[in-house]
Amino acid sequence: MKNLFLILFSSFIFTSLFFSCNTEIDDMPQNNIIGRWEYSHLVWDSAGGNYKATREAIQKDLHNRWKDIEKGAFSYEFTKDGKFLYNNEYRGQYIFTGSGLIINNLEDKTNVDKGSLQFNFVGNELHVLHNFASEYRDENNYLANIELLKSIGVTTGLDSPQHIYGAWVKLAFVKQ
Repeated sequence: MKNLFLILFSSFIFTSLFFSCNTEIDDMPQNNIIGRWEYSHLVWDSAGGNYKATREAIQKDLHNRWKDIEKGAFSYEFTKDGKFLYNNEYRGQYIFTGSGLIINNLEDKTNVDKGSLQFNFVGNELHVLHNFASEYRDENNYLANIELLKSIGVTTGLDSPQHIYGAWVKLAFVKQ
């Protein structure tokens, strides 16, 4: 009798855990993100690096690039079957990771990581965090691209290796 009770109790616990871990729960973020989202506005921008002048120049460059982008200028779409579209063009599959999405694409039968999107919901807006640090780095050594830094106004610290930790913009989108 005691063994029967343990078996029934264990089965109940297992069943409860199984159903509580179901990924199809309606209020899960991956279900909220499904649909077409249009760009609304720049929320904030920031840069990280080991030189203040470099951080400030990158942040100014990011701000100037994004501040005048018009509402509705581009869109993201996330489909129920895991497709990611940019301006109605298929760009790959997305994989939900909790607070982020990993975007993958098949190129020449190879899975290529197209980056990740960190996101959160603020009211009826989808806020997406993009890191553009790679645009400011030299692709050969991952340190700052000195010529690019000069072009955006950096004049100090150019003779030393500069690490670019991040070049972030947080963008707001509204569901269509």
